[in-house]
Amino acid sequence: MIERTPGGGPWTPDLCSRCAVPRIVLANACPHMVLEARAKTGILGIGKGVEVSAHCTRSLQDVAEPEIGCGQCHLDLPDITSLAEET
Repeated sequence: MIERTPGGGPWTPDLCSRCAVPRIVLANACPHMVLEARAKTGILGIGKGVEVSAHCTRSLQDVAEPEIGCGQCHLDLPDITSLAEET
């Protein structure tokens, strides 16, 4: 994913242990969410990791919390909508 992201930087195997993508995909399987990952480097290797960003192709907006999503698709789920109306 890092190598496919424009400006993603160089991928190294050690970045996988610091990557949030598996956690995000387990929490949110929305077909409209597109993830991008970039390798971030720190001074002398300190702070090295993966920066993940998300964009929704349905609402055409950046997703601040990819684990939750943008909220647009939640409106299509009757169980979640009815729970929101009850509170």
